Amino acid sequence: MDVPLEVFARAFSQIRSRAYPVVPRLQDGVWILADTPHRPKARAAELITATADPELILRVGESIPANRWSLALAVPVHQSLESAARLFKGHGWRRFSTEPFFTLEPAQATLCFGHDVRRIDSLDMVLHIQKISKAKHIELEHVGVPDAPNRLYACFLEGEPVGWVSSLRIGGLGTWVSNLFVQHRHRSQGIGAALMSALLQDNPDSLSVLAASSDGARLYPKLGYHRIADLILFRPPGYGR
Repeated sequence: MDVPLEVFARAFSQIRSRAYPVVPRLQDGVWILADTPHRPKARAAELITATADPELILRVGESIPANRWSLALAVPVHQSLESAARLFKGHGWRRFSTEPFFTLEPAQATLCFGHDVRRIDSLDMVLHIQKISKAKHIELEHVGVPDAPNRLYACFLEGEPVGWVSSLRIGGLGTWVSNLFVQHRHRSQGIGAALMSALLQDNPDSLSVLAASSDGARLYPKLGYHRIADLILFRPPGYGR
């Protein structure tokens, strides 16, 4: 669990850093993702851990400058999700979401092709996808760089992108997968699987890590992913005061 959580923490920090620098640090088994200390009006911080100790996590939270933060608690699949939720609720925490947490070991993927999926190496196409998706998927300096850690893949129908997914390699630890999306009218046609297959084929030697939506939770096991935990997202007592 330690390595997948570190991939998650470091990748999420890099993604948040697109707006303002975030430097992840580990304290008492808890990853802290917070804006650098001197930023006025700091964003809410994120804490990530597999340590189900609400009092310890509160102490860690009190050590960061941001007056607002939330927690992603990874509960391994062999442990009771509801027991962990009740423990934190009993200490005044508010649960607001749960997401399955998946990993795929290197070279263990079951690949599914059949669509026109490409890694995007054109700046114009990256900007076009960002415009229609209203999101930034890749650092622009990584576009067209063969071994760039941040990559964007898209599926095309009649020359237009109808789905996309991005990857972010975290050193030698693994690769974080995010923003898998297929336009609604093109779903249930295998496009999501084809996008993921292209990404995995392009990163064959890296542990793949992701958190899933409900749709993704059905797709990823078919590609060889294993659910190792569930991420319960909490807000602590007195959030935002």
